[in-house]
Amino acid sequence: MPSDEFYQGEMFRTRPLLPGASTMNQLEKIFEVAGNPSARDIQSWQSPFAAQMVNNVKANQRVKLDELCHQLPKSAKHFIKSVFKLDPAKRGTAETALRHEYVSDFHDEESEISYSHGPIKIGIDDNTQLTADQYRKALYHNIEEMRDESRHLKHEMKPGNSSRPRDKENDNADQNGRSSHRYKHR
Repeated sequence: MPSDEFYQGEMFRTRPLLPGASTMNQLEKIFEVAGNPSARDIQSWQSPFAAQMVNNVKANQRVKLDELCHQLPKSAKHFIKSVFKLDPAKRGTAETALRHEYVSDFHDEESEISYSHGPIKIGIDDNTQLTADQYRKALYHNIEEMRDESRHLKHEMKPGNSSRPRDKENDNADQNGRSSHRYKHR
């Protein structure tokens, strides 16, 4: 679904950019700004549930970004437009967003950690409906797992670390034999 990237626009107004009363209303507001999704956009989400859901949602009017954020500098509006793309392939990545002139003063490639292993899969099937609280807990759990794994990999790659790489398949039990799912991918 496209809504993840649109929340970046909220940082400019310190309140919701597109406040929706429900999931469907939220999508309608997104489509008012970004336009109704094309069949190609919907296909790019790779989610049968999303495709089924958006069949019931259409923007009745178009809203220009200037109407929502008329006080923003031109470069900020350009930045928001660059992330307001329904097709994730056209949207770019966090890295490309950080290179945008509007946020370039806050970007220090030398000190920032970059995940070079491809797209991050969050392990939550789009076709599974969860409450907001269940979704939030699942996301935080997955983030913690990725953070732990990243720290582990970073430690293994340190110069002078002579320990052999750990076998993730056999790493699911701690020293006392208790099961641990810390490094298990979903």
